[in-house]
Amino acid sequence: MSRDTVVMAVKQNNLAKLLERDQLLVARRRNPGFRLRAFEELPIKFAPTYKYDVGTDDYDTSEKRRSPAWCDRLLYRGRGRIKQLDY
Repeated sequence: MSRDTVVMAVKQNNLAKLLERDQLLVARRRNPGFRLRAFEELPIKFAPTYKYDVGTDDYDTSEKRRSPAWCDRLLYRGRGRIKQLDY
């Protein structure tokens, strides 16, 4: 998915489109042996948080033009003993 497509999906608040292609979620769905499959994660209900220009709300405009992404994820495993309250 191109950077421009990602940015447009964020502007339209179409997170579902981005989550369909999320690398972690895809790996967990498709690969039964994926090591992080046993962990849980709350549903993502916020726009990607990486990478912004310093001190702004603008996604990376440097020559690298990185695609917005969810990089810092909270995964947990506690067999019902842990309840994540917020992301």
